This record gives sequence, structure tokens and C-alpha cells, in this order.
Amino acid sequence: MNADEVKSRAKKIATDAQDVRAQTRDLVVDVIRSSTDALGRFPEAVERVVDGAREGLDEVTDERKADVLREVMDGLSDGLGKGAEAVKLTLEEAGARGQQFAKDELKGTVEDLRTLESLLVDRVSQLIKSGATLTGDQAKDLVSHARRAAEGMRPAVSSAIEAAEKDPVKLATDTASVAAGASRKVVGGLFSAVAGVLDGVGDAISGKTEEKE
Repeated sequence: MNADEVKSRAKKIATDAQDVRAQTRDLVVDVIRSSTDALGRFPEAVERVVDGAREGLDEVTDERKADVLREVMDGLSDGLGKGAEAVKLTLEEAGARGQQFAKDELKGTVEDLRTLESLLVDRVSQLIKSGATLTGDQAKDLVSHARRAAEGMRPAVSSAIEAAEKDPVKLATDTASVAAGASRKVVGGLFSAVAGVLDGVGDAISGKTEEKE
């Protein structure tokens, strides 16, 4: 899914102003699942969805703008939290299988997750400030809502970071886990496996699915 497709969907979701939270959540999950970039998928989801929503809000009536923006924020939080939960589950399954992911990808993902809450608040706050038709009280309330939305995904994000830090790659060192690496298989891309978890595929990491009887 490229940037233009994400922005177009986000714009339409805001413009239509129907079931905004759920549709935004699903869009964020789709970005995390299908982005062509190996790293930066969480920040990418925030940036592109917010950009599209900004364009869509221009076509929303002044009376509905604040409500739609709240739903966009909640949808972002829901989708990012779901993505973080998928990362955690993926890493836990890999650990149970005696597998691990490439250090650079794992480290980059952890760095993204650590800054995700502030990124969401910052980008949405910029969007709020650009809304010339919002009153001062509305803008203040929406910034507070952005902080609450970011806090709402904190448990899932923290759990994902904790799971990553348990990985034998030992994020802080370059020489880590040589011995463990001899007995643990380095598997394919982390987000290929995360996509499988988001799709509900239990054996996404191994690339195999069990046949149903």
C-alpha cells in the first residue's frame, strides 16, 4: 500500500464521517500489515493517516470537525495498539519456536515504538492547530484527547517493547548472543510475520499452516 493510497483512504474516511474510528483503525492495521518499507511502519501509519485526514476534514462541516477528529485519534490509537500487540505475539511465538529476527529490524522497531506515543500527540496537535475553524476551547479539548488516545495504546506498546527486549539478540550490543545464535534460527522479516498474526495466521513465523481436519 503506497502513500497515495493511504492518504486517499484516510481522506475519504474523514470526509464521509461515518464509522470513522473503526475505519481508521482498519486502515492503520492495513498500513502496518502491507507497507513496502521494512522499517518505520508505525510512524508511517501515523504520518500518512494524519495527512489524509487533514485533507478530508477540509470537506467536513464545522459542526462535525471536532467529532470526526476525535474518532480519527481513537482509530489511530486502536490500530497502533493492535499492531503493537501483533508484534508482541509474533516475538513470543518466535521465542517459543527457538527463532529470532534480524537485529537491525528488531532494534528499529523498538525505537519506533518508544517514540510512537509522542509522535501521535505531536502530529495530531499539528493537525489541530491547522484547523482554522476550530475554537480555542475545541482545540484545547482535542489536544487533551490526543494525549488520552496516545495513553490508551501505551499498555500494548510497552508489552511489545518488553517482548523485544527479551529477544536473545540483546539490542544494546553488537556482539550479542553468539552462543544463542548457534542454537536459534534467524527467520525472515519481522513484519512479514506480524502481518500473518494480524491476518490471524497462527503459524506465520514458520510460514506453515496446519491443515484443518
